[in-house]
Amino acid sequence: MITDAKIKLRSDLREKRRLFIQKSKDTPFFQDIEPFFYHFLQDTLKVTPHAIIGGYWPLKDEADCRPLLTFLSQLGFSCALPYVDAKDTPLSFRAWAPEDLLTSCPYYTDLLQPLQSRPLLTPNVLLIPFLGFDKQGHRLGYGGGFYDRTLHHLRQVQKEPLIAIGVGFSMQEVEPLPTTSTDEPLDWILTEQGLRQPL
Repeated sequence: MITDAKIKLRSDLREKRRLFIQKSKDTPFFQDIEPFFYHFLQDTLKVTPHAIIGGYWPLKDEADCRPLLTFLSQLGFSCALPYVDAKDTPLSFRAWAPEDLLTSCPYYTDLLQPLQSRPLLTPNVLLIPFLGFDKQGHRLGYGGGFYDRTLHHLRQVQKEPLIAIGVGFSMQEVEPLPTTSTDEPLDWILTEQGLRQPL
């Protein structure tokens, strides 16, 4: 079954990523990516500083997008982080700035999220962590389905197309990646090797 295959694959990829990070802990994976990404937003995606950039607060060995969010925030972009309203529902996003205090998610205590008092925002560009990805832009998450539900919801309700960018390391590429009908594809993939579009 695909579910069984995904369970084993998640376990294998967690360990593979842990060993990779441990071995490469002094390597600046995303060094100097901030100006490059800013020009990518402007020149390729035609995104203006009025756009809202959704990111994430990294867990354990996830690729860290916080320096990128900080850089974009300083340039005037509105940034947001996921907020878990309830289990089995799409994520919402609340405003985030580098100086903001965060709080533990009541459902997943390892996850930090904005305070409930922060304004709700709807991202135009969404940075998404992954355990694995493939050349077609399929993403393997942690099994909770949050990002698949969220992408499906945002793609249904937004007038302008949502741009979903998976963020991780090139060693997380898996071919082929088992998929189901509820999996939502990525529009771009960002690794230490740069940006690429799915085939």
